[in-house]
Amino acid sequence: MRETNAPQRARTLAERLIDGIDTVFAEAGVKAFAYGRTSIFKTCPGERPGMISGDFASAKPDAAQLQRGWGPLQVPLRKAMLFEGADLMRAAGFLSTAHTEVDVDATCLALGRAITRLRKEDLICDAAGL
Repeated sequence: MRETNAPQRARTLAERLIDGIDTVFAEAGVKAFAYGRTSIFKTCPGERPGMISGDFASAKPDAAQLQRGWGPLQVPLRKAMLFEGADLMRAAGFLSTAHTEVDVDATCLALGRAITRLRKEDLICDAAGL
């Protein structure tokens, strides 16, 4: 904790992870997104709702989507991530001074492999639907 820029470093790592997760979803053709604040990140299926970027015109359905999250896919997604070496808190998590860029990159790689695993089990398909 002697590192004076610890909070900023955690935020920077979270932003890198959010961008990386979004890239994995896009490359895999999965309609889902990552979002977060400070050092916290979350993932959610579907299109990115406007409220994530400050547009509250459709706040009620946006909030319902975020609250619903992965629904019945939450447990299989978490298990697939565990099999691939990444332990998320459901479909979310946070970063701290204990994490590095290597951890972020490994998490993104694990997500890509987890998506492949879920597809093989017919639990997730493509951008047309989950």
